[in-house]
Amino acid sequence: MTPRVLVVGEAMLDVDLDGRASRLSPDAPVAVVDDPVERPRPGGAALAAALAASDGARVVLATPLGNDADADRLRALLPPEVEVVALPSDGGTPVKRRVLAAGQVLVRLDTGGTSGSWETPPADLEAAVSAADAVLVADYGRGLTSLPALRELVARAAERVPVVWDPHPRGGRPADSTWLCLPNQSELARLDGSEPTGIGEVGDAARRVRERLGTRALAVTLGERGALLVQGDAPPAVFVVDPVRGEDTCGAGDRFAASATVRLARGDLMSEAVEHA
Repeated sequence: MTPRVLVVGEAMLDVDLDGRASRLSPDAPVAVVDDPVERPRPGGAALAAALAASDGARVVLATPLGNDADADRLRALLPPEVEVVALPSDGGTPVKRRVLAAGQVLVRLDTGGTSGSWETPPADLEAAVSAADAVLVADYGRGLTSLPALRELVARAAERVPVVWDPHPRGGRPADSTWLCLPNQSELARLDGSEPTGIGEVGDAARRVRERLGTRALAVTLGERGALLVQGDAPPAVFVVDPVRGEDTCGAGDRFAASATVRLARGDLMSEAVEHA
């Protein structure tokens, strides 16, 4: 069976401008980037949706989207397995532009609006929730996850299917009955008000945060150290990985969240989904 996954969150268009930098500008002490090559790709919740589709899921992406050329460009970059439900937005489609030289980020330029406000969920969003085998909330801190109507809809979905919440420092608190919350180590530290370093400290902080948020489980991503899962009264489970070296970690959290969500939609146990992710 092909699982049906709903991704709810703020999508954006990511554009990398990558060139060569071998000299400084004569008018300011900044690098001159010669012959940049433009590489556009889905970003934010759109990347999570594309990755869920690459795992074999039929995906609906519900996201605030402007009526502009950047939105059209973003839609064209998504795989055909992703259906888009456009939610109200304030301003243009968010665009994140990175200027790089030989793979090194020099500056980032952000444009676009924030999530629009609405009191009643759009009918096509309610239909997508009803049809989903799992829901992934990909929070990018632009206001969507603070809307009461959306939170209520997600909380109702959690009574029926797995709901995974990928949090953001500027985003809303995970909705009631969320199945799995996925902070990274720095996000866990902010949520707990501590600075856990060792695995034991991370496990204690994760348990405190899970209990305070009221989620069924919480998995902390730890970079090259893997991930740590807490659920119920069971001891923390640690999943080690073979470290992967790379200059750019952009999208690693979306990869983890999308994989875990698709596995839960297929009926995996929580531990199995997190281990695979």
